[in-house]
Amino acid sequence: EAEVEPHRAEDPIRRLRSYMFNHGLWEEQKELSLTAECNHEVEAAVKAYLDTPAQEPESMFDHLYAELPEVLQEQRAAVGRKKHG
Repeated sequence: EAEVEPHRAEDPIRRLRSYMFNHGLWEEQKELSLTAECNHEVEAAVKAYLDTPAQEPESMFDHLYAELPEVLQEQRAAVGRKKHG
């Protein structure tokens, strides 16, 4: 923290924010609104992801190659065997 703290003033995002506020190009209400909108979008994306049904473990081998190499076919089969006991 002692090494990072002195450089916070150089953070380009903080500098841009400060510049925009000081020149009347940005305001607190816009920032609050944008933050709320972004939070809503992130929460919606997280919910959509969490609501997605889990895929079968062997699906990790799908869509890797036009034709799955033999060694990966063997690994895919092994995953399927483990799943079924």
